[in-house]
Amino acid sequence: MENKAIANEEGIIGAVLEKPEIFSELSDILKPESFSLEQYRWVWEAFFELHENKQRIDVITVADELSRKNRLDQFSTAKNSVFGQWALASIRKVGDPRSAMTYAANIADYHAKRQLQDLAGDVATWANNGRKANDILADMQQIASGITTIDSKATEHTSSLSDALAVARLRTEAAMRGEIVAVPTGLEDLDRALGGGFFSPDFIIVGGRPGTGKTALLTTISRNAAKNGKRVLFVSLEMENAQIATRLLVMESGIPFGKFRSGNLSEDDLELYKDAESKIQTYEKNIVLNDLPAITISMLRQEIRKAGKVDLVIFDYLQLGGVEKKKINRYLEIGELSRGLKGLCKEFALPIVAGAQLSRAVESRQNKRPLMSDLREGGDIENDADIILFLHKDDENNSEIIIGKHRNGGVGSIDTVFMPKKMQFLDAEKRHINFN
Repeated sequence: MENKAIANEEGIIGAVLEKPEIFSELSDILKPESFSLEQYRWVWEAFFELHENKQRIDVITVADELSRKNRLDQFSTAKNSVFGQWALASIRKVGDPRSAMTYAANIADYHAKRQLQDLAGDVATWANNGRKANDILADMQQIASGITTIDSKATEHTSSLSDALAVARLRTEAAMRGEIVAVPTGLEDLDRALGGGFFSPDFIIVGGRPGTGKTALLTTISRNAAKNGKRVLFVSLEMENAQIATRLLVMESGIPFGKFRSGNLSEDDLELYKDAESKIQTYEKNIVLNDLPAITISMLRQEIRKAGKVDLVIFDYLQLGGVEKKKINRYLEIGELSRGLKGLCKEFALPIVAGAQLSRAVESRQNKRPLMSDLREGGDIENDADIILFLHKDDENNSEIIIGKHRNGGVGSIDTVFMPKKMQFLDAEKRHINFN
């Protein structure tokens, strides 16, 4: 690890000496203590001094700065072949300014690993000295929280406009050939309104009051997507995996949910049950269930990776999610979850659909159609979401899906049928679509 760290440190020093203007960007990422070799810490410190004093960074000015602190004669490269200004001149030939961000990410990573090694040694010492495990854990978490890292993948997200246009053109051409297809909801009018379904990397919110069918819609979408060959990770924070499986059996069999719970199944029902199992077997490999309560963003990231190829993530529901560190209030925690889910959409290049509870304010109004302001702890949710769908029940079966926000399309409403006993949404026979 040490040799690789030194190679990156020489590379970034050489890159700055070759192209000094890049230091302003790198100075926010690396500090002198980030470097493993003391002589290179001196140079990075000299870069800071010159930059703050608005002086040009080059071999001569850096040499002068080192000389001022009586360090120049001691300065050498890792190979110790030359010293002083000649050593600086030799490093200037090392590294490529175009790779500076990669060098910085690597240096930060090696620095974090050294800190973790030191922390591990301290933890072992504390444990052998008889300290309480709770105290050790508290100190370890506090120290570890101060260790910063940089995702080297971040550099992959910076590109020129011409590069981005080239990618956009390739995607358009692929879509024209039918190679880029959205994840369909299976509800014809909703898919049409959304341009074909859910696209990557959209973050979609499905909001509703209890009893309006949020989980039923999410399960309907999961089942329809799976039947269309899309792989779905369904994260249920409220229900067990077996309960989601039962809802799928209800959808496929048409047997009311109550009969499954009571076990009051007739001979005809048992035939429908077996037929439903056979139908589910045709797409069961396309749905992965997870019922870990209070799952955090980092846990969800691991589950997505473990699941392998995933086309869609269902998160039911947002207000039940967990956070890495408790915040002052739930509003801040929901904001962290919302931003985290949007980040995962981009990180894994897939759409994520999250259920969200609406506030009780809906019930107190004469007009109970949901509004953006009804999203509980919802300021960040409204900003982060690309699409916001509200569920509004007109009567026992008729349900309206209101598209309250669509970053890449119009807003409006769609009539659907919600069948509570069958836990399912269907297209309305008499369709009414009101769109801007």
